[in-house]
Amino acid sequence: MWCYDDNCVAICVLAAKYCKNLQCLNLVGLPVNSSGLRTLSTVSSNLKVLNLDGCSGAGDKDLLNVFQHSLHLESVTLSHNSVLTGKCLSGLAHAPLKELVMDECNNLESQSLVNGLLVLKSLSRLSLNSCINLTSSDVALITGAVPKLRSLSMDQYFPLFNSTTLKALDQLHDLTSLNLQLNPAVNDQIMDVITRNCHKIEELNITGLRKVFCIMFVHATSLCTY
Repeated sequence: MWCYDDNCVAICVLAAKYCKNLQCLNLVGLPVNSSGLRTLSTVSSNLKVLNLDGCSGAGDKDLLNVFQHSLHLESVTLSHNSVLTGKCLSGLAHAPLKELVMDECNNLESQSLVNGLLVLKSLSRLSLNSCINLTSSDVALITGAVPKLRSLSMDQYFPLFNSTTLKALDQLHDLTSLNLQLNPAVNDQIMDVITRNCHKIEELNITGLRKVFCIMFVHATSLCTY
C-alpha cells in the first residue's frame, strides 16, 4: 500500500538521485520522517535554503545529521514542530547561516537553543514567534547569544513572559528590524529600552497591542531621530 509517508521518502530519494546541485528545497507540510531525512543528507551538501515548516516528523537527531552535511546553508525554517528541542542547531556550526525561523516550536529546551545560537556566527535574522514555552530568563540568554542580530521577530502569544521580559532587547544594538506584533509583554518601559538601545531600527511592528499609550507612540517616533 502506498502512503503519504512513503511518498515523502520517494521525493527525497528522487532528489538524492537526480538533483545533485540542489540549492533550495521546500518541503512545507510534508510528513518527513527519519528515512527521508537520511536520504536528504546525501544531497544536502550544496543546499543554501531548507524549509521544513510543518514537518512534524523531523527530529533533532535526524536534522543534526542533515545539517552536518550541509555546509552552505544560509536559511533554515523549522517552524510548527512540536518535537524539536534545539539540539540539532549545533550541526549548523560550520554553515554560513544568516536566517533561522522556528515559529511555534513549543518543545524548545533553553540550553539546547542557546548552545545552538552561540555557534551561529553569521546569524542576522531570528524568528521565534509564538514559542509559548520560552521564559523571561530564556530571552535574556537568547539575546546574549546573538548580540549582532539585525532582525528579530517574537510576535503573538508568550504566556510565560512578564512586564520586564523584553528588557533583554537592550543587548541588541545592531537591530534594524523588530517585530513584536500582538506581544502582550510590550509596554512603555520596554519601548523606552528599545529607543535608548536600538538606535539602528528601521522597521518596528507593534501592531495590535491591547493598550497603546501616547507615550508609546512618542518612544516609537523618537527612533526616527537617529
